[in-house]
Amino acid sequence: MINILIVSHGALADGLKDSAQMFFGDGAEKISTLSLNPGDTIEELKDRIEKVIREKCTEDGMMIFVDMLMGSPFNMATLAMHELIDEGYKLQCFTGINLPVLMEVMGGADYMTLEEMTETVENVCCDSFVNVRKKMEF
Repeated sequence: MINILIVSHGALADGLKDSAQMFFGDGAEKISTLSLNPGDTIEELKDRIEKVIREKCTEDGMMIFVDMLMGSPFNMATLAMHELIDEGYKLQCFTGINLPVLMEVMGGADYMTLEEMTETVENVCCDSFVNVRKKMEF
């Protein structure tokens, strides 16, 4: 089983977990969330990321999602990952999390390997962001 960590600016991570609970019920408990809020320091965020990884990463690994490339959650997750991968933790991280990608990951978290899940995310992310006018041809 692979657990999931979502790190975001503000309440986005919590909102994604709440939405996942609508589809997966108690299965959404495999999602941990962290938010960077006004007044928080990035060093505290890095410490919180490391703590969650140490507590929740299974032997199968952990999938980490951050809200955007080069933001503070991304930077701190990257630093934490770099240190913890050297300690033997199996981690993967993607930016730009959205509900369709999270649902795909949730659907496979109990049986996919981290490598399979990584491939799934890479394939699904391109299909989850659609120009509606072009798709609907109007």
